[in-house]
Parts: sequence; structure tokens; C-alpha cells
Amino acid sequence: MLVLEGIELSFDGQAALRGLDLRVGDGQIVALLGPSGCGKTSLLRIVAGLTVPDGGRVVLDGRDLAGVPTHQRGIGLMFQDYALFPHRNVADNVAFGLRMRGDGPSARRHRVAEVLALVGLAGFGDRAVGSLSGGEKQRVALARALAPSPALLMLDEPLGALDRTLRDRLVLELAELFAELSIGVVYVTHDQAEALALADQVVVMDAGRVVQQGTPEEVWSSPADPFVARFLGLSNVFGDVLIRPEAVRLVAPGEPGALDGVVEAAAFRGDHTQVWVALDPGLRLEARSVGASRPAAGTPVGVVIDPSGVRSLGRPSADEGQQARGHEEAAEPTEEPAPGVHAPHHLVDRPPGQGHQGHQVERGVEPAVGDEPAQDHRAQEHPQGHVGELGDRDPTGLPVAEPPVEHPPSVTQPGEDAPDPDRA
Repeated sequence: MLVLEGIELSFDGQAALRGLDLRVGDGQIVALLGPSGCGKTSLLRIVAGLTVPDGGRVVLDGRDLAGVPTHQRGIGLMFQDYALFPHRNVADNVAFGLRMRGDGPSARRHRVAEVLALVGLAGFGDRAVGSLSGGEKQRVALARALAPSPALLMLDEPLGALDRTLRDRLVLELAELFAELSIGVVYVTHDQAEALALADQVVVMDAGRVVQQGTPEEVWSSPADPFVARFLGLSNVFGDVLIRPEAVRLVAPGEPGALDGVVEAAAFRGDHTQVWVALDPGLRLEARSVGASRPAAGTPVGVVIDPSGVRSLGRPSADEGQQARGHEEAAEPTEEPAPGVHAPHHLVDRPPGQGHQGHQVERGVEPAVGDEPAQDHRAQEHPQGHVGELGDRDPTGLPVAEPPVEHPPSVTQPGEDAPDPDRA
């Protein structure tokens, strides 16, 4: 088991990691997910012994790793650029860690053949590295990390340089391989799909802190705050309210109970169509429709919002919380909706049939921005509509809003992770 306690790190007086705690159990796959500069790679370098933290402890299988050199830590590390030796063939690259450990030639040959077969490259030992495809280089780097039989495997953006089709295939292969290895895995990525597909636990990082940790189902269904929701690609965030895009349904304009809007843009995504609808000047909603044709920009539409898809961030519904955690016992029924769910004024305090052309934005209320991921992270979150506790409902089925809530204090954003001078 890997245990990190109170890890602190600064670069030029700017905090990169802020008292970070983390546990990775034997056989557990933990994905570190976050934007560039959040501290993911710095954390891996500290665990590997390539960077000395300013404070905190790194403990692996009960052993404090303070002062232990990298090659004696029992950790396999795979970098994004693979760091293969171009002048060595595949077998020599894979055997590098075994030579550093002092294994004899016969033992090295046996282990190299074993791990190459494990990653699907049996018979590739004599191949030149320069003759390999991107996917084959990725497998060679993985085989080299696995060759010394590490107690912990760490991968830093291992699929980042590959095309989408190959990445999707290798994600499935990695999941099968990790299950077979039964060792702890720390997988660093900024790709939400990779993290959700591979990990037992997803750790979302921002500004050197863990902002949410849970199973993929928990993190996806119940983001902890606006930053996490936006980083997961959920753009319908209003203050501390999330309206899931699958809960936004497009209907004919003027339909009773619908909000009037105009299509701003639409994108076909294969299994669904992503549509952005303007309801008020500067206020837009994202909808995801299945089996529908792609509407043209400027098309008038009606919008109906399923209230079950409205979330107070960090507060899952009773049913959702039970499902995400695998509880067999159902949640106790309640007559009233779960407390603490809010909704923006813009979407609820109007009569049916009014919207983009028939409702003015309230004075002093900041309209929602577009669907782009949050660039300034949590420090720049601001109210995008007044929100409040559940109250009376308007004809759309959504709660009427109350006074605005307070927002979290700003958080300083550290710079990019330091480059690795040791990559050869």
C-alpha cells in the first residue's frame, strides 16, 4: 500500500502541492485527474524519488521512503514520452532496470521474454526502437516499467501521444493487464474518459489539492463543486447548481411548459447530438439528444428540463448515492425532495412559453458563460444566477429560487509542473 501524508511542494515560493494526502491499496487503480499545472506529475516525481518534497511522508508497504534512492524504491515509472533509448533494441530497453538491479544475463533474458509476452510483443526483442509504431513504443515502455516486478506502477499520461482509436483500444488492454498484475497503480491523466474507464478510484486535483475522490460513478454522478463539474465536461453550471445535459430536452417552440430558446450551435458526436441553446442574452444550456437530427444555428426551439437532472453540487440524490456506492439496501423514501437543491432564476421564474425573447436577465445577475472548460478553476467561479433552497415550483417543474449563496474563497493557481531533467 502507498500512503502519502501531508505532501508539500513549492517552486520559487509558489505552492505546487498543499498538504496532500492519498492512499493506494494493493491491486487498486487510482487515477489522478486534473488540468495541467495542478500537481499531478510533481506528485509522481516525489513518490519515485526524483523530487524531494518540502514536507510530508511517502510510505510504501510500511516503509518510509525518505532518503531511499529511486532505483531502490520498488516502483515502476512510465513517462508520457516513454523515454526509450534509441540506440538500444527492444530487449535491451526492457532489460535496463534489471541490469541496474544486478540481475544476471540468463535471468534478464527470461524476464524480458516474459514481460514482452505480457504486453503483446512476444518476439519483438531484436527490433529497433525506431521501427516501432506509437502503440508498440508504449508497450515497450510499459514492459520496461514492469520488468523489475515493482510493488507499485506509476504511469504519467501514457496514452497522451496516441490517436483516439488506438487510445480507446489500449485503455481496454491496460484495464485487463492491471487486473492480471494485482499491484497498485497510479495513473496520471487529464483525459476524463481514460480515468473513468480504468480507475477504481478517481482523484480530481486542482491547485495542488485533492478536490474530490471517489469511484468513477460517484465522481461523474455527483461532482463536488463547479470546478469538478466543468472539468468533467458538464457546462450547465449555475452557482452551485448543475443541470445535467441529458436532462435538457428539446421540443417545438411554444409548447406548454417549455422555455423558448434559439439554437446557437450543434455538433454530431456519433451516439448523440450536442446542442447549445440560448435562453437569454448570454445564458445558454447544453442539451444532448439521441436519434435526433442536428438543428441548424438560429432555429427556434423549446426547452424542457427534467427536474431529476438538477443537482446541488456535491449532494447526490438518494437513489443516485445508493447506486454509485453499490449499496443493496434502497434509500428510505421521502415525501419531500432532497434538501439543498437549487436552480437558477433564469430557468424557473417565468411563465410557460417565455424564454430567449420574452424574459429579461435580472439586474446584477451574471449570465452563464459558454460551454468551454473552466480555465481559471475554482478561484474564478462566480454566480451565474441566483440560487436557493427548494420552494414552490413553476410550470416547468423546477424549484423557484431564493437568495444567492456564498461562493468559495479564491485559490492560487500554481504554474506548470517542473520538467523532468532525468528523462533520458
